[in-house]
Amino acid sequence: MDTKDLLKYQMETSANQVDKVLEGLSVDKYDGKLRDDCMSPRETIVHLTECYIAAKTDLDGGKHEWGSYVPEDKDLGAMKAKMQEERSSVIEAILASDSEKVGEVATQYLLLHDAYHVGQLATYRMGVDTDWDAYSIYS
Repeated sequence: MDTKDLLKYQMETSANQVDKVLEGLSVDKYDGKLRDDCMSPRETIVHLTECYIAAKTDLDGGKHEWGSYVPEDKDLGAMKAKMQEERSSVIEAILASDSEKVGEVATQYLLLHDAYHVGQLATYRMGVDTDWDAYSIYS
């Protein structure tokens, strides 16, 4: 397995965990928070979408203006679809790139960042959905 194969596996795995932790979450739970200083699942979707956009900008040598991304469509399904679209786009860009910083971009904007938010979302999910199986993110 070469570096790009490893990155692809890791990015696909982290993407799956983001999707799995949100899968089946009741729509009425997307605006809840564990604490006031935490992001809600809806806010996390917007934030991760912006991270994927920022990763492409960084990969292209630009500088992203944080907070500039605002979803065009506020529908939850559309927001999730946009997150997945941007994630697929940045994964494709990373795998196609010959940039020396491709590993850094993948690690900082996707791999570690997704894992961080999966942990937050899983903790929230366990608190609001006692029947949810936390190990389901691994399937």
